[in-house]
Amino acid sequence: MGRDESLNALRDDRVSQRLAQTSLETAKNYWLAGAIAPVKADLALFDSGVAFDECLALKRLLRSKDAANDALAALFDAIGLSLNKNPLGQVPFRHQYQHGIGLLQLVAAGDAALSLVLYEQQNQPPPQSVCFTDTDCHELVLAGTGTAQVLELESRCDRPADISSSAVQLLPGKCLSIVGANKAKQMQSVRGSMVVLRLSRTPSSRQESREYRLADGKLLHRASGDPSESRKEMIAALLGAMERTDAAPALAELTRHGSDQLRWQALRNCLALDSGKGFQALSTLANMSEDSLAGQAGALRTQLLAAYPELSKVEVELCPA
Repeated sequence: MGRDESLNALRDDRVSQRLAQTSLETAKNYWLAGAIAPVKADLALFDSGVAFDECLALKRLLRSKDAANDALAALFDAIGLSLNKNPLGQVPFRHQYQHGIGLLQLVAAGDAALSLVLYEQQNQPPPQSVCFTDTDCHELVLAGTGTAQVLELESRCDRPADISSSAVQLLPGKCLSIVGANKAKQMQSVRGSMVVLRLSRTPSSRQESREYRLADGKLLHRASGDPSESRKEMIAALLGAMERTDAAPALAELTRHGSDQLRWQALRNCLALDSGKGFQALSTLANMSEDSLAGQAGALRTQLLAAYPELSKVEVELCPA
């Protein structure tokens, strides 16, 4: 297959490559400093925890299709003019596309972001589960039509969940807010394609994410909302898989701090690496009646003592008498 001559010329001309990219970056910065500047300032406030309704520029943008189109038109004009002169330049925004969903991040401040989202028509089977994550999301449909389900988790417990749902028709100008760890949105259908302006924020201190089966509300998966805890869980699992017996004391210490998931993961791997230290940590948890893991720890201790009576010697060693 032959290569386009313009691509050959650009490949050999590094100066033109740099100039093309500089032109696009300049167009982006011009837009950020102009039409979208008040929104960018509000985005920083929104990231700091200020309520959406108090960020007036953001609220106006996400509640008025005309205001959103005016702000975006300024961007498209500036980028379009630059691309017309530099057709092989790269648009300087973070972007991704997967399974019929494209995302272009326009502005970001910390854990808050303003993005354009493209939904394309897909022939996918209906979802079998739903994941509830602790985020704030405000959307405005700019073009296209579709349908979605808004789901609400009535209670966050380990028993089968009670999940309510309602159908939403998505039309140009439709506003939608999904706020908190007990709400989620699932796209049902899109006619052709649909473009949405999305404002999102992840709280600095977030609740855990939970995935439930839609058919019966069974809890399928849970993950800590704290990235540092997730990393510790992965480290605990990795140390166990590597059979690092020298890590048992550190894992035993980890059972005393953090979320229940993290402490239980550390306990499981500590038991696998060093039954003595692991059983000591297990007994300590079981004896702490106020601890949320005391019941589970006590049940596991009973099972292990029945299967391995020799572990009772460890309990004798733990006794202060």
